[in-house]
Amino acid sequence: MCPLCDSGDTVEIVRELRDRSDLPALKCKSCSLVFLSTFDHISDDFYQNDGMFGKKFDYNIWRRNSEKDDVRRFNFLKKSLKNKVILDFGCGAGGFLKHAQNTAKAAVGLEINKSVLDFLIQDGILAYDSLENLEDKGFGKEFGNEFDIITMFHVLEHVKSPVKTLKDLRQYLKHDGEVLIEVPNADDALLSLYRCAKYRKFAYWSCHLYCFNRKNLVKIAQNAGYKVNYLKRIQRYGLFNHLRWIFKNEPNGHKSTHFLNNSLVDRVYSMFLNMLKANDTLILSISPSPKTLP
Repeated sequence: MCPLCDSGDTVEIVRELRDRSDLPALKCKSCSLVFLSTFDHISDDFYQNDGMFGKKFDYNIWRRNSEKDDVRRFNFLKKSLKNKVILDFGCGAGGFLKHAQNTAKAAVGLEINKSVLDFLIQDGILAYDSLENLEDKGFGKEFGNEFDIITMFHVLEHVKSPVKTLKDLRQYLKHDGEVLIEVPNADDALLSLYRCAKYRKFAYWSCHLYCFNRKNLVKIAQNAGYKVNYLKRIQRYGLFNHLRWIFKNEPNGHKSTHFLNNSLVDRVYSMFLNMLKANDTLILSISPSPKTLP
């Protein structure tokens, strides 16, 4: 049954995931939500205890590999961050917060993984493992328990109950506050236009419980009591990455030194995909609906 619209009319779109041969992904024929057939493999302490990363993981390398995205996100939000209190929900290696903390009034991260949290704190980033601890350990006393901006960069697809998670965050958001959500797009060109079979198996993996498109992402936000400010589509991976998938069935084309792998080509390609609504990433800005305000 579809977790969003409760329809029982679903179709199996992949039988095997990138990292699991026994876990299919389904698509709802009614609302087009893509979701795994079961979430039982994600235990309550899965993310706390390195279930996603493994025991030997270099967080500095992770941050370096994320720097391009961190800079893009910071530049996109820079003007909005000034003198604001912000929360990066599921902040990962903390690269975005490293940029934001010098512009925002206060920038705090929430990260439930114990090893990552230790890394963040040692690096001077204000971070907590839960919203409750954020309140109890001093941050709330200094800045209050409400944020101007809450960011969720590639987090919502990991949580079992997206609607409940967004509802829970509402109580920590100012009445005129904003939640900014970034997620992979289920209508990514490699899936929807080029129908690359190898990429399809690569794209779905056991830590991504959902894959959203524009319509069902908006529906989730509305069900959680939010109004939509705007929705944008962006392209994180360029033309040569797609060409490599199409002709060689291999990832990492964006790391190539080929002459086609350049920013000008990628900007034009991104504009082309945007016309087709087939970029690889969705950015949704939402605020509390007036109907949900006290």
